[in-house]
Amino acid sequence: MPVPSAMLASVLVITFIGTKKLPKQWLKSMFRVCCCTVYEALIWLKANNKLYSGIVISEDQLQDLPEDGVPMEIMAIVCCEEDNNVAL
Repeated sequence: MPVPSAMLASVLVITFIGTKKLPKQWLKSMFRVCCCTVYEALIWLKANNKLYSGIVISEDQLQDLPEDGVPMEIMAIVCCEEDNNVAL
């Protein structure tokens, strides 16, 4: 734990539907990752949830996460669709 950041593109798909171009700065507020917060959450889960009691927290995988930003793998898969009919 956490899942290697290279796997994010294989488990996530993000599509925004709208008439305006999506500002990149908005993505940072929506998909921001803080490696310290992820670490603290995993420590809490391991101590408080029996389903996580046996996990091994990988320092290497934590270091692949940004200090405070959006992982490249997420930025690469975000797309914006201007055709509102796609949502129907």
